[in-house]
Amino acid sequence: AALINADRVLTVSPNYTREIQTPEGVFRLESFVRAKGDALRLGGILNGIDDVWNPETDKDLHERYSVDDLEVGKAANKAHVQQML
Repeated sequence: AALINADRVLTVSPNYTREIQTPEGVFRLESFVRAKGDALRLGGILNGIDDVWNPETDKDLHERYSVDDLEVGKAANKAHVQQML
């Protein structure tokens, strides 16, 4: 029921997205899942840790922070995002 009502389906990886569109990957739902993919409503987010990102140098953050002021910096950025919404 969740697949039917979902506007968009995201999986844990691009590979898993491909896998669930095959008969072996899903329990007789591959044609339905493939239709979501054909409608550009199916995607995979590559999971894992980004070891390149640095909040001390990220110009897109409202307030940059380091390990020394982690809680204050994250709270400030969260408050900024909440205000924007």
